[in-house]
Amino acid sequence: MTKKLSTLALIYFIIISGLVYSQTLQELVIPQYATGKDGASTNTIRLPYCVRLKISGLIPSKQYIVEIGIDTNSATTTMGAGNVWSGIAFSGQKIDTTTTITDGSGNLTFWAALQPTGNTRFEPFGTGTPPIRGFGYLKVRFRSIDSTSWQTSPLVSSSYIKYLDCASTPRTTTTDDDGAFIRGFLGTGYAGKFVLTYDNVNGTGRPLSCYRIENNGYIENWSIQTGLPSAFTGADSSNNGVYAVVIPSNNTNGVKRIEIQNSDGTIAKVHTASNGVWGSANTVNPARFSVIAPTTSINIISSETPQNYSLSQNYPNPFNPVTKIKYSIKSSGFVSLRVFDVLGKEVENLVNQNQSSGTYEVIWDASKLTSGVYLYRLESGSYSETKIMTLLK
Repeated sequence: MTKKLSTLALIYFIIISGLVYSQTLQELVIPQYATGKDGASTNTIRLPYCVRLKISGLIPSKQYIVEIGIDTNSATTTMGAGNVWSGIAFSGQKIDTTTTITDGSGNLTFWAALQPTGNTRFEPFGTGTPPIRGFGYLKVRFRSIDSTSWQTSPLVSSSYIKYLDCASTPRTTTTDDDGAFIRGFLGTGYAGKFVLTYDNVNGTGRPLSCYRIENNGYIENWSIQTGLPSAFTGADSSNNGVYAVVIPSNNTNGVKRIEIQNSDGTIAKVHTASNGVWGSANTVNPARFSVIAPTTSINIISSETPQNYSLSQNYPNPFNPVTKIKYSIKSSGFVSLRVFDVLGKEVENLVNQNQSSGTYEVIWDASKLTSGVYLYRLESGSYSETKIMTLLK
């Protein structure tokens, strides 16, 4: 009896210590694209991006240290390169240990912000196929907080990230790997959440790009690099609620969905543009190295068919520089929402697409306009209504 109990105790110890645990890596969010290396040996283009991963098969309710690297192959013998956000700065490959505690089932789910370095792994992908430079597989290894031994072999993602040619002077002769940038403002209420861009309105497949919405502007998580376009140093670059991501120039669909996710992966808000045009910003096949600044975000408030068409007064009003405009569409069809100055000149086309019946909300960033009185007009079918709003800077 004593021998049997000892054997059971040994088995219990082995299981609890994690020696027979089988770990798996689940890819919750891995963007398709990120910025590639420019001509500088130090790589001055270091626009970060985010991933969301889940490791299963760990010891329940245990704190872990995690390392993440990017490599051009899926071999388990190397960890690759790149920097990871530590909660203070991008440095090395360790994740902030205060956020990596497993749940009661031994699952470790976390977001990680990654940044390319000057390593040749981050060369633009050109016309090649993996495994070569420009295609990055995620490699993850871990150890418990009270251990000094790392997992023997890293877990490797099945998906890879393509690194785009985003330098002012192209790194490759092909145009297939050219990239452009999106910089935008989603509102102070979303700072610290995550923004994902898709080339479809339903959010299917992997996002084109993903990054964290800043609390204190772009400089919070990365300094303005000399290799990035000067448009990144605009007045709103230090604002709470801004974001910056990269998309491919060879993009016939454009960005049709901007999705905001909470830290637990649930969706906080969705904005869509079925034609890839966001106000005055067109994301369809953008010029390489260009900076696209969406001036509008369209959110579906309700898909229920309203009894009538309606256009609400913008809020806040007066505003500086962001306001919200809510409207209802009774019948599916083409919808136009435009802004005019007091002389009748059109200054912004907020909505210019087919929409299903329902209630919508447009978030408009009027940073590029001067203070004054403006009119906004909603048109759909035979319906037309105009209201007045005031921008005070």
